[in-house]
Amino acid sequence: MERCPLLYEWHRKQYVGAAHGLAGIYYMLMQLVTETMEDCELIKRYRLNREGIKLVELVRDAITSPTNRNNPISPEIKCLATLRYLATGKMQLCNADDLGISQPSFIRFPLDNQQLHRIKANFMAIAGMPGVVGAIDGTHIKIIAPSKDEDVFVNRKKVHSINTQIVFDATFYILDVVAKWPGSTHDSCILMESGLRQDVALDTLSQSTTGSTVKRELSRKAKLSIYQSIYVPALTYGHELWVMTERTRSRVQAAEMSFLRRVAGLSLRDRVRSLVIREELGVDPLLLRVERSQMRWLGHLVRMPPGRLPGEVFRARPTGRRPRGRPSTRWRDYSTQKYTKCCGEMNWADETSISCPARRNTPQPERAYSDYCMRHSPQPPGARVDADLLSDVVRPSVDYVRHKRFRSGNYPSSLSNESDRLIHWCHGAPGVVPMLLMAYKVFKEDKYLKDAVDCGEVIWQRGLLRKGYGICHGTAGNGYAFLSLYRLTQDKKYLYRACKFAEWCLEYGTHGCRIPDRPYSLFEGMAGAIHYLSEMAMPGDSCFPAFEL
Repeated sequence: MERCPLLYEWHRKQYVGAAHGLAGIYYMLMQLVTETMEDCELIKRYRLNREGIKLVELVRDAITSPTNRNNPISPEIKCLATLRYLATGKMQLCNADDLGISQPSFIRFPLDNQQLHRIKANFMAIAGMPGVVGAIDGTHIKIIAPSKDEDVFVNRKKVHSINTQIVFDATFYILDVVAKWPGSTHDSCILMESGLRQDVALDTLSQSTTGSTVKRELSRKAKLSIYQSIYVPALTYGHELWVMTERTRSRVQAAEMSFLRRVAGLSLRDRVRSLVIREELGVDPLLLRVERSQMRWLGHLVRMPPGRLPGEVFRARPTGRRPRGRPSTRWRDYSTQKYTKCCGEMNWADETSISCPARRNTPQPERAYSDYCMRHSPQPPGARVDADLLSDVVRPSVDYVRHKRFRSGNYPSSLSNESDRLIHWCHGAPGVVPMLLMAYKVFKEDKYLKDAVDCGEVIWQRGLLRKGYGICHGTAGNGYAFLSLYRLTQDKKYLYRACKFAEWCLEYGTHGCRIPDRPYSLFEGMAGAIHYLSEMAMPGDSCFPAFEL
C-alpha cells in the first residue's frame, strides 16, 4: 500500500511539534492509522483518495497565508479539515480533536486595545459612528428537516434552518460565528447565550478595574446623524407617492416622535410636547418633509413634456372600481388639493398648457408649498428677536417680574399695589403664565417653568371668579392659563382643571356674577366665554385670542 506523502508530512510535523506525553502518543497513533489506511477508508473520511488529496497543490497559492505572523495554518491542514467536515458532517469540536485545530485558529474576536482601536477607527471612517467594534447580524442556513425536534428548526418563513450569528469588522473579516441554534431561536437569545457577550463583558470589567472608561451612550449628535441618514430614509421610503390619510399621518408622527424622544433622553411620562422636542433638537417635522417632497415630485410632473410616461399616467383618468385596500383618494387629487391650499387653483386638464412657455410664470409647486409652510409654520420662540436684545432687555425684564411675586405664588396687579387679592388675566398670575412659558422655551431654564406651575396652583385655588365669565377678568381667562400649561407639559392635570373651569362657564348666569359693561364683547362678555369653551374641543391647539401665538 502506497503511503500518502501529504498525510505523512502533516502527521510528522504534528508529532515533532507536539509536547511529550499524551499529545505525542495521540499523534503517533494517528500517524500509524493514516499510513495503514486503505483508499476506501480515506474516501469514507475525506471523500477523496490519496491522488485526490494531492490536488491541494492546485489551490496552495490561494489558501497560503502571505506571512508567518500568528502561526498561520498550513494549506494541507486547511484542506484536510474542510474535506473531513464536508465528508462526515462532524462539528467543530470533533474536527478539532482529529486535526489539532479549533475555531479560534481561524476566527477570534479581538480583545486587546490595539486591535479594538483599529477596528473602531475603520468603522468611524466608513459610517461616522464612534465606538463600533463589529457589525453583527443573523442569517438562516436552510437545512433538511431533522428527525428529532423538527418543529424548533422551523423559522418565521416556515423553512427549516439553523440561525447563524456572524460578526464582521470594517474589512469584512469574520470575528465571531455561532452556528448551533435552531431556526426558531430569536437573534437576541443567541447573542445573550453566546461567548461573545461574555468576552465583551469580561473585557469591559477589566477595563473598569484598570481605570479605563467605556462610553456606552452615543452622543446626541451621533443619534441625530443616525436619524437623518438611516431612520428617516427607511421610514419614508417611496413617500413621494403616498396618499397621506389621517391614519398614515398619525403612524408617521408616532414613529418619528418615538425616535426623537429617545434622542432627547425623554419618555412619554415626561409629557413634553412634540414641538418643544423638535425645537430643542433642531429638526423639522417629518410630515413637513414628506409633503415638501411630494410637491417637488408634483412640480417635476408638471414640467414634464408631453409623451413622457410618468406625465401621461399623472394626467390620465382611469375608470373602474377601486381595488380593496387602496386609498379612496387618488394621488393626483391629493396633490392637487395640497397645491390649491398653498397657491390657488391650477388647470390640470389642459395637457398642452402644462409645459407651455406661457405657463413658466406659474408658481412651481415645491417652491409655492415651501413659501406657504414658512408663512404658516410656527417660528421657534425668539427666532425674530435679536440675541443681544433678548439677553440685555427681555431676560432682565422677565426676571424683574419674577422677583415681584408674592409668597403665595400670585403677582401684584401693579408696581405700587402690594395687595395679594386679584387673580385675573389682566391683574395677577393668569396673565404672567404665558410670559413664563415663553421664557422657558427661549432660555431653556427650569426656573421659569417652575414659576408657571406655581401660578397654576394659585389659579386652581382662587381662580373661580364672581366678577364675570370673560377672558379679561373672568373665569374663562383664568382657564386659558391651564390650557397653556397643558400644551407645554401635556400633563392631564391641567386639562382636567381647564374642564372644571369650563363647567363653571357652562352655568352662565347662575353664580351671581356681575354683569359687564359690554356683556357680549370678546374680552369682557359672553363672546370670550364661548371662545374658551370652543377651545376645549381641541385643547392642544388652543391659544388666548389676540395674545398667544
